[in-house]
Amino acid sequence: EDDHFSRLKHAHVFSPLPIRNSRIISMILFQVVTLVLVCILSPMTNANNAQNMNGLYAISNPNPDAPKQFSGDFTTYIEGNEFFDVYSPEISTVYGQVYWTMMDAVPLPQEIINRFDGKTMAITGYESNQVMRTARGDVFVPITSAYNHHYTGMITSKHASLRKIRPQKPLDPAAVHGHVDGNGEAWTVDSKTQYGSAQLREGNGGEFRQTFHGYPRGFAELVDSPVSFSIQPMQIDTWNRENKNMSGFVPGPEPQSSMAPRGNSPEHIYSGLLECPCTTRITTNVYTDVLARSAGTCGDHDVITTAAECTHAVSNMNFASSRMHVASAAGNNASMPPGCSILLEWLPGDTSGPHGITAYFNTLHTSEVSCGNAPSAVDLFGAEYKESLGNEVGVEVFFRNGSHLEITLAGPRNVWYGMGFNASEMSGTYAVVIDGDKGAVSEHILGAHVPGSILPDAGGMKILSNTVTAERRVVKMIRPLSGLEKHGISYGGALANGKLPFIVAVGSGPQFAYHQFKQASTMTLFSVGAPTCLCEDTAAMAFGKGTGTHTYTPPPGEPGSPESTVAGANVTTLGFSKNCLPYPQSTMLLQRNAECDIRTYTGGQSCCHHLFTLLDKNQTTPWSDQPLKYHLKFRIWFQEVKATNASNTFQNVEQFNWGGMATPTEYDVPKCGPAVLGCSFENGHWVHTTNGTWKVREMVRGTPTGSAVQFRTIHGHCHAPTCIQFDLFNANTSELLCSIKPVYGSSNRTMDEKGYLSVPPCIFGDAVDGFMPPHTLPYDTLLFSTKKCKADYGHHGEMSLWQTYGQQV
Repeated sequence: EDDHFSRLKHAHVFSPLPIRNSRIISMILFQVVTLVLVCILSPMTNANNAQNMNGLYAISNPNPDAPKQFSGDFTTYIEGNEFFDVYSPEISTVYGQVYWTMMDAVPLPQEIINRFDGKTMAITGYESNQVMRTARGDVFVPITSAYNHHYTGMITSKHASLRKIRPQKPLDPAAVHGHVDGNGEAWTVDSKTQYGSAQLREGNGGEFRQTFHGYPRGFAELVDSPVSFSIQPMQIDTWNRENKNMSGFVPGPEPQSSMAPRGNSPEHIYSGLLECPCTTRITTNVYTDVLARSAGTCGDHDVITTAAECTHAVSNMNFASSRMHVASAAGNNASMPPGCSILLEWLPGDTSGPHGITAYFNTLHTSEVSCGNAPSAVDLFGAEYKESLGNEVGVEVFFRNGSHLEITLAGPRNVWYGMGFNASEMSGTYAVVIDGDKGAVSEHILGAHVPGSILPDAGGMKILSNTVTAERRVVKMIRPLSGLEKHGISYGGALANGKLPFIVAVGSGPQFAYHQFKQASTMTLFSVGAPTCLCEDTAAMAFGKGTGTHTYTPPPGEPGSPESTVAGANVTTLGFSKNCLPYPQSTMLLQRNAECDIRTYTGGQSCCHHLFTLLDKNQTTPWSDQPLKYHLKFRIWFQEVKATNASNTFQNVEQFNWGGMATPTEYDVPKCGPAVLGCSFENGHWVHTTNGTWKVREMVRGTPTGSAVQFRTIHGHCHAPTCIQFDLFNANTSELLCSIKPVYGSSNRTMDEKGYLSVPPCIFGDAVDGFMPPHTLPYDTLLFSTKKCKADYGHHGEMSLWQTYGQQV
């Protein structure tokens, strides 16, 4: 075979996809024959020869009554499509390594930048693959050698820039910022134009290559003056270098925690590394949940018994103020409570928050001093600053003399912001709102996603100060606690609970209206001028509450260690936190899914960060002198938006995502058996099923602009080698909206690798293109989803994420 024909084999244009829908097989075969003739008659390297990069595509919901079926071809299903190719910077890994970072931006082809300067590009779809770039053309890299876990790609305007943020709710199941990293951070776009970027991130995992990524006629992602391409890929190197030509899957070393089949088992067709097992290179630190008590005692069963535990408890509490320092001391002291306590320290004459904290461990276990030991009602103080909340609002609260509530709210000066008390959601919550004009204060009882009612002035709110700087406004106020008891806010309740749940929000304009973002949190309440006992909060350590950190340490001589010249992660500590929703929103807690809690977590993204090596500490990285170097390649299909041409107008699509069925987004598929919850035995194999419910409104980000949503594309993000079926229903009507069944490969050919998959999406558009019409779903529509996975073996880090594009109507 000559090299050119070999490249054509790698391109896989000769092999039709294993489409299951018999009604469109004849059409697919016709398209394949056409492409074969094109390949024979013209070279693949001719960039002007418009054709799909990865072959033809299928969808999960073809319209059986359409005059023609969906072609699967970007060049024919929408007239006028053009394309350009763009490559990521080079990815370089050694065996077992993870590559997960935002790469440097790449400029688009200069002719594209020049053509669209001052114009709007309509991105009608894209294709993606992974390739080695050679002098003779691109060579596709099999997914059995380099596994794509996920990616977040962006086409960005010259009027926009990328910025790393800490989302106000990093574990929000509706998040559109992509996968947050272990520090709870993600990337967003700041734009000075209406269409600042297009996000390329649906069907973005092991299923990415032959999954259709396009929009129906008349819909696109719009970008003004596009200039650059950025991508944050997560790749895992599974290539056994003894298989030099990458022909099929050949196992390499795996850690003991891998749940993949082993040895010569016929099911051993994939590497357990792609499921991110936690290795012995990672140590786990479990946080002890702490309860602050300012009255009574901890009780016999909740006392912190050692100085080390006391120091650990204090270090894990959130004292996120730059002016605050933490000191520790120990002794045998009859004037302090037994066990662990803290004292807040104020600067002389300072009436705001403390500047320091002293943690004290009293070895005199017979001390009879109570928590909050004071001659009268002890004042209580709590705070959450913007550093810990991750947004622009900071709050301080004093319960004064058992009778008054003093509040300090800091936020942006030109928009409204506010705080709701003793609540994690809006409905029925007492709230204080600061407007963005002059900082006027108003009190509200909020409704469910509506402003609710304003309280009269009878509450006795008194403004103590209203200070404005260049960007910030700080308002201090005080009011009697009387009248707030019916809203669950009282001195006695605060004293007994030792904590105060609350919500904060920030608007997009000066007047109180729908928030641009919100966050729920809980502040700890401390005694003022008296010791606050720290007690183990055993109730908070129920399953699903376990949090902490994972620390990766490379063994001596391994990539990333001081003794090695091979690039790798050095000692890295990452936070762990999950948000498993209760039933019926999710079955994660009901089934006690291992990913909900750090104490049961044995694999997934939290053990799988940039340049980690997924081998145990007693395993040496093989072939460390043979890096795998390649690029991710994207083919961007586009049209030019011409306002004067009615046939060339496009509606911009926005994202509506939901990962709340999982932890969110990822979860473990357990190895099933008769006693395992969620398991059933079907057709000779074990199957694991999860389900969950949510409302359409919960998928909408920012201010709603209509009353309903129409999905134009629905992708179910799920991974090889376990995904079986992903269904989405309108729970109000029991109507099936989308049913996705992955198509598995069956050979050793690139893009048809045995055990790996494509996931045909549901597309809603015009019948003339073979699509079903869209559903109009009011915001209050209840959605229900089920997901089935193969479970003869266990699987770490399976995805459960609905990724959709559409519009509000």
